Amino acid sequence: MYVGYELILENIDLLENDSKYTNNLNQESDSIVEKFNEVLLSDGKIDASKVIDEWFPNGEYHIFISHSHKDRKIAEHLANWLYEKFNLTSFLDSHVWGYANNLLKELNDKYAKSGDELYAYEPAISNAAHVYLMLSTALTEAIDKSECLFFINSPNTLQDLHIEGGEVESRTASPWIMHELKTSSMLRKEHREMKGGFSMESAGNESVQKSAEFSFNVPTEHLVKIDETVLSQWVNDCEPDLVTHSNFGLRWLRMENKKEFEALDILYTLTLNNKESHYEPES
Repeated sequence: MYVGYELILENIDLLENDSKYTNNLNQESDSIVEKFNEVLLSDGKIDASKVIDEWFPNGEYHIFISHSHKDRKIAEHLANWLYEKFNLTSFLDSHVWGYANNLLKELNDKYAKSGDELYAYEPAISNAAHVYLMLSTALTEAIDKSECLFFINSPNTLQDLHIEGGEVESRTASPWIMHELKTSSMLRKEHREMKGGFSMESAGNESVQKSAEFSFNVPTEHLVKIDETVLSQWVNDCEPDLVTHSNFGLRWLRMENKKEFEALDILYTLTLNNKESHYEPES
């Protein structure tokens, strides 16, 4: 991961799109194989590595989008907009939570059933520990492989709480948002050229029954703040160029939009040269 952005959106009208990208993602999720006999070893144990490969999406993504479960629609709008404008692919963490929850249900149905509607406590807890460790591993790997991270900051994700001493801290109730932001703050900042190549929310399991509520302190100082004004400027800076093409001795000009890594480099130039000037929160 090269850089992380904290995106604050007051109006999502800018993100108007055709939903093509997330429609494709949903089709991929529907095709995931959910059969345990394909991940069982000869001794009957579950192959955790194969579970991660089978159940969690892998591939090459330009951007990792971190967001609250309640902001899933905003995240999908953003992913579609990024793909439509710049041909940038996004890893949506909310899709991964869905895989984890489905996997956990399959495990509990097979290994923790106690009657028709109940699960035995100890095997259910053990299953949850294994699944969420695999989810944590998959999220960390996806963040590391992505070129950059977009964290959608909204009232659903972070709240400013006064702590002892009168200080104010940003806190979240989501362990997955805490994990993603903490991970992104610790990863080495590597541009794709340093890596020598390119390879590839945070709801978790929101139980039907009320459970204990936690509050996690999360780091955001490493994130570069941007808003819809920056996104609009980014689009303007990526206006099409006249590009010369030739074939069989013929030459012609064609308007071509800046896409993928070229578009990301323009965003870096726009936001990283002067981190303090591109976003001014309202007083």
